[in-house]
Amino acid sequence: KYIKKGYFFPDDIAIDFVKKNLSDLGNIFDGVPRNIAQAKIMDQIITIDLVIELELKKEDVLSRMNARLTCPKCKRTYGSAIASKVDGVCDCGTSLTTREEDRQGEIRWADYMEKTFPLIAHYKPTGVMKRINADQKPSVVSFELYHLVSRGPL
Repeated sequence: KYIKKGYFFPDDIAIDFVKKNLSDLGNIFDGVPRNIAQAKIMDQIITIDLVIELELKKEDVLSRMNARLTCPKCKRTYGSAIASKVDGVCDCGTSLTTREEDRQGEIRWADYMEKTFPLIAHYKPTGVMKRINADQKPSVVSFELYHLVSRGPL
């Protein structure tokens, strides 16, 4: 119900998900914490040793959201950097669709700026904050992500 309206999950649902999915082997979270309240709770339950910000201008974020298509059958995602063999059709043969949340780009951007962007100021003084320029080829961004994550705790 939240995603269809273009909103992020409430704090209690997000934190409950984190608590239920913690591993002794280490954890990688994508999209959580999304706000200061979640970050403060997570700071109490786990040690965060790396936070990665993927830097991208608003226009590029919205453009990518508008270009993103998903296969409802196999869940593969296509976009401006990765195209299917046949326009509008997944390589598995199913018609591609736009995710409901991607239709709410401006709402999601405003929500990000209000709630998530302040996390940079929260984590930067701790020394765990790293940035990657996401306005590069996906292979370059993937390589940089791999490099940061594979180094282990800072």
